[in-house]
Amino acid sequence: GYGALHAVERRGTSVVVTAKSRSQGEDLLLLAVAYIGLGSLGVSDTLLGIAWPSMRQTFGVPIDAMGILLIASTVGFFLSSFTIGQLLTRYGTGPVLIAGLLLRALGSFGYGLLPVWGTVIASGFVAGLGGGAIDVSLNNYVSTHYRASRLNWLHAAYGVGGTAAPLALTALLTSRIPWQISYIGTGLLIVGLILLVGLTLKRWQVHGIRADGSLRHGAPLAETLRLPVVWLSIVLFFFYTGVEATTGSWAFTLFTESRGADIATAGTWVSIYWACFTAGRVLIGFAADHVDPHLILRAGMGGAVVAGALIWWSPVNGIGYAGMALMGFSLAPLFAGMVVLTPERVGDRHATNAIGIQLGAAGLGVSGLAGLAGVLARAISLEVIGPVLVAGALVMTGLNETVSAHAARRTPRVISGPQREDADA
Repeated sequence: GYGALHAVERRGTSVVVTAKSRSQGEDLLLLAVAYIGLGSLGVSDTLLGIAWPSMRQTFGVPIDAMGILLIASTVGFFLSSFTIGQLLTRYGTGPVLIAGLLLRALGSFGYGLLPVWGTVIASGFVAGLGGGAIDVSLNNYVSTHYRASRLNWLHAAYGVGGTAAPLALTALLTSRIPWQISYIGTGLLIVGLILLVGLTLKRWQVHGIRADGSLRHGAPLAETLRLPVVWLSIVLFFFYTGVEATTGSWAFTLFTESRGADIATAGTWVSIYWACFTAGRVLIGFAADHVDPHLILRAGMGGAVVAGALIWWSPVNGIGYAGMALMGFSLAPLFAGMVVLTPERVGDRHATNAIGIQLGAAGLGVSGLAGLAGVLARAISLEVIGPVLVAGALVMTGLNETVSAHAARRTPRVISGPQREDADA
């Protein structure tokens, strides 16, 4: 990621690259904590797609009520991620991370224990606040202190949690164990993580300080918001997570309620989707330090278009399942790749603000596109999910090319990754 193995220092009109020095043991310990932290988000985020048919029966709500729950959690996520930069600068990553985990745990317990639909929506808002704090603090910390491969593996950790959760909940449901147990268990997992972060609290550095001790000067938020490329990036992240969440949240319902698949088969393939998502992030991590991230993004987005078309077409369920697997592989490198390119696209001074804003937009994509898919599914049929995925992937691809073209015209250009060289300011 930016600042990964190098710190960038401006001298005159040049960008000078200097090596970092930091305790390798501390790197590994905090990196492991970061991986577990984002993995916990994967667990809680992907439960909903499997739990939803049972949840809506429990609370007696229509199929598109998932959109209301997603909106509540997304509003919390957006508010948190949009404003978290100042808290990170003032208090450091560790305290902000603990606060986010605490809110996330409260939200999970609320899902599993509260008996009224309105209180579950409130729990979604609280969980969203915590998720934004966790996501932004860990993405900023790892992208500032570690190389691009580590950032990809951070998001692979999210996929590990996202793969395990649907499998576990599917096993619970087929054993006739209430869906609420999965959320209570997730809350207990996060409580354990809070204790782990507390044990390493003094080892987390203040976010605004790079690992080599140099200060990272950020631009005011209002200045960042005046950049057109930031707004293009907001929409890009919206559609990326929209496609990811629509696949993960609606595929199970699409295949069980519209295409006649049994619960165990559909649940397994949702887990395979997340497993491919995770495997793709692990594999791309080995190449991320050596391959042009622009090329990685283009290949992934093209694959997402093809995958959406397979899910839409699906003359037999096997074709649709193959599309889900391809979608997982295709989406795998996109989030980390777009974060890595953020300093190049918006400038190093705006990078911290932009990452927070982009992650907020990503949260909006979860409720926006996935929620719209639910509304359309109720008004038309569940078969509208395929066209929504294709359209979302096409828009995402076009936006990425627009942002890349805009970045290519701007100066100065900060070059991402370990191939950084001196560049004209």
